[in-house]
Amino acid sequence: MIFVNNQLHRFLHFVFESRFGFLKLSFTVIFYWLYSDVVNAQFSLKSPTQLSGPMVSMGDVSFHKISPDGQTVVYLADQNFDEKFELFSVPISGGTPTRLSSDMVTEGDVVENFIISPDGERVVYLADKNSDEVFELFSVPISGGTPVRLNASLAIGGDVSTDFQISPNGSYVVYRADQVVDNVVELFSVPISGGIPSKLNPELVSGGDTFQRFLISSDSQRVVYRADQLIDNTIELFSVSIAGGGTVRLNASLVSGGDVSSDFLISPDNKYVIYRADQLEPGRFELFSTSILGGPQERLNLDLAVNGDVSFFYTKISSDSKRVVYLADQSLDERDELFSAAVDGSDIVRLNSDLVDRGRVRNDFLISPDGKKVVYRANQISELGSELYSVPITGGTEVRLDSVSPASDGVSQFFSISPDSLRVVFRGDLIEDRVVELFSVSINGSPPIRLNPDLPTGGIIANDHLISSDSQHVVYRASQNEQFVAELFAVPILGGLSKRINSNLPISSDVDSFEVNSSGRYVTYLADQDTFDEIELWSVEILEEGEEICFPILNREKRTSLVCI
Repeated sequence: MIFVNNQLHRFLHFVFESRFGFLKLSFTVIFYWLYSDVVNAQFSLKSPTQLSGPMVSMGDVSFHKISPDGQTVVYLADQNFDEKFELFSVPISGGTPTRLSSDMVTEGDVVENFIISPDGERVVYLADKNSDEVFELFSVPISGGTPVRLNASLAIGGDVSTDFQISPNGSYVVYRADQVVDNVVELFSVPISGGIPSKLNPELVSGGDTFQRFLISSDSQRVVYRADQLIDNTIELFSVSIAGGGTVRLNASLVSGGDVSSDFLISPDNKYVIYRADQLEPGRFELFSTSILGGPQERLNLDLAVNGDVSFFYTKISSDSKRVVYLADQSLDERDELFSAAVDGSDIVRLNSDLVDRGRVRNDFLISPDGKKVVYRANQISELGSELYSVPITGGTEVRLDSVSPASDGVSQFFSISPDSLRVVFRGDLIEDRVVELFSVSINGSPPIRLNPDLPTGGIIANDHLISSDSQHVVYRASQNEQFVAELFAVPILGGLSKRINSNLPISSDVDSFEVNSSGRYVTYLADQDTFDEIELWSVEILEEGEEICFPILNREKRTSLVCI
């Protein structure tokens, strides 16, 4: 209480020292009641630290990832040789980079899609190390050491595919390769530290292949994959132990010409597989659930409209594995709506309210991390721009999250829900038509808080913001200055001062990709911060400094902004 009283004392002094203090105080007290949750942590930023080593002329860092424990950054760069990309690791707080990939043939390179093991101990990567354009799979300790080749010797002309995965327990790597016969792609698993690979699929029918996108269960016990394993050009779904053994077909018999789609999912509790297939009628893709060990299939959607389908790649499972949320033109062809079903096929409900003519639910809906709510964009009021809504996952009355807007575009794509499931961060032109800004709002509904400062004419908020794992900060890219340079900013999720993360950039330079580590304490980013067109890797530490209270006031342009004390 002493803290609040001291803060209020400072705020009242600020108000009464201002012109028209009484009116400002009355207005602000009303808004303080509306925004009573706007109490946030203050923070400061250390100067950026360059993580990548000295570059050769025209060298670049092309890609980076932070280890799951948040302590190490692995990056890909032509740091030693122009146009030869190699793999490096470095502590996130700074230090001397360690090269992870070993010497390669003259034209060899490491491929961009390397993976760090969940325990942060090893890195698995693809490279044409021994022969140009023959890509093989390697594993190396994240602290450095001798890389181990994971695949067996390849058939002449063979390659390891780019869609390899590490099991959640970090013990196995699963990969696809035409390892035995050229152009016959099969599925293999191997211990992450090396060993003899096990082939997971049985002998395939003549012309058969395993197809791109397989999944490993979160308990690391099973692999689910697609293949025309039994009939050439009939793609079905199978489950197998990650160590190898007998496979189980998961789908029911398909109609002539039917296939299982690539957007299948494994439930978080590892009991169910959810898949789409034209299993009952050619060309009509419906949604089914079945046990990961095989068994009866349950249809999750109701009867579809003529020519209707469950939409491709837009199905999600709640974190408690109880419900499946999907998009379908179930009632009217070409009108996508949002539905929720129990994972066993019971209790199917529509989540959205009635749509306007030519309205639809957009495909970027999200389930909150706690599995209780669904946030979605839809045309329920106007067909001109999307509104943002939150609704219980079991159905009920939705809450509109964006304020009533005069804008024509409404809420933009790429919103996110905080890890604690309390807030939604989104972009929209809520204040001024065609000026897209960044907002934070309670998932239960409240007046949205603008996170960015006033933008110059033509200023842009990019669509790749991140919320820190502690749900305290939002990191975003924007051109907030007159030079229209894309820079990186951090702001408390409950509003406050937006602070620039990067140092001054050369003319025409930009911040590229960025990440926030698992503790929320460090931000890493790529930028040509020192030299134009030479992309380097940087990190910044976020330091907490206590708390502040923020009050919304109207500025001279009659736009609401926050004053923090």
